[in-house]
Amino acid sequence: MATIWLFVVLNSYIVWNALAPVVRILPAFIIIFGTILISKRLRFTKSLCSLSLLVILYFFWVTALLSFSFGSVVVRLLEFVPMLCIIFWPKVLILKTYSIIRKIIIFFAIGSAILSVLILLGFGERLPHLVLPPREALHERIGIVYYLYGFFIADCSRIAGVSSRACGMLQEPGHFAILLGFVYIIERFSNRKINFWIVICGVLTFSSTFVLMMLFTEIYQLFVWKKIKKVLLILPVIAVGLVAVYSFLPSDIKEQAEYLAYGRNLEQVVEAYNETSSLTGALDERASKESIASFEKLSTMQYLFGGGRLNILEGDMLSDYRGMILNIGIVGLVLSTLLYFWILRRTPLKVKIALGFAYFLVIIHRSWMLFSPYIFFLAFLAVFFYKEYNPLHVAKARTVNKNDIKLFVTPSIVEN
Repeated sequence: MATIWLFVVLNSYIVWNALAPVVRILPAFIIIFGTILISKRLRFTKSLCSLSLLVILYFFWVTALLSFSFGSVVVRLLEFVPMLCIIFWPKVLILKTYSIIRKIIIFFAIGSAILSVLILLGFGERLPHLVLPPREALHERIGIVYYLYGFFIADCSRIAGVSSRACGMLQEPGHFAILLGFVYIIERFSNRKINFWIVICGVLTFSSTFVLMMLFTEIYQLFVWKKIKKVLLILPVIAVGLVAVYSFLPSDIKEQAEYLAYGRNLEQVVEAYNETSSLTGALDERASKESIASFEKLSTMQYLFGGGRLNILEGDMLSDYRGMILNIGIVGLVLSTLLYFWILRRTPLKVKIALGFAYFLVIIHRSWMLFSPYIFFLAFLAVFFYKEYNPLHVAKARTVNKNDIKLFVTPSIVEN
């Protein structure tokens, strides 16, 4: 149920139908009820209690400013309360939950990567699929619908056709790239071997976000001589391999790959930054003029405490930090940042760099993700696994039950 809850708050296609209320309510109620049943096994540490208070404070702030009906309040309760339960669960239960989440994400990574290649090769319209309606006013206005190939989503526009960017089960490839990036961080800091398909699919989202999250996770390797030698040996081989594969691709596939990786919107963002020499100027390329005007008209009180509004029905778009300020104010932004970095406390610099940069990427181009709890939950999982199940950290801390370590080191026991 915790796994289903996560994919509900991620706004995956399991809530794109008339049964969405049931799909939202059922896992939340079972998590709450189950947590009550195991109340004697919960971990009420000072650190987790402080974290829960920050989650509650942030929940009340976001709910007060973004909920305009009783139904929207209930939806936010169904999103945040299960997280408040899960963080207190016994360690082995959190481990088993992530084990299921990981398998599902790898399944979607494999399927989406294969689908992405098939679409690149021109099979997008020929493969059997269902057509799902647009999910947002902006998508409706520009003519984007969704093709469902079995379990895997691809977006399709009336101008460009079927997109070959890997989408997984989410609304946009960029959303899936962020999810894959967090899974990469969790895997890396729990000392597991990275699944090959996570990386391949992350690259095939054609989102620079995944690549940057991966690079900032590995940046600490530059300070360890043994690791540098390994990187210096492997990197040229990978580079030569990629160049060789790319050189044999047909010209039309090369052009499509170049457009998706750079020309789609990164080119305009880079050009805008070069012209304005400011981050805001670059971010304006991803925002509508009307939404920028709404932000600039904010009063001092609205700037501090939120309350500004975007015309979502008209497709207004302001997804960077300014959109967050417009909706929940500087106070809300500070609460969000405080909550996130509270999760990172008492972790080494390499963990703070990777997860801190992930937060920076989210807040500068998809800040609305922070109105739901899943970014905080994924950061919590990354820190949890580093502190509790990374053998090197555990050897220093000596705070984990030996059986728990065995469960992590030998995941087959968990699976059995």
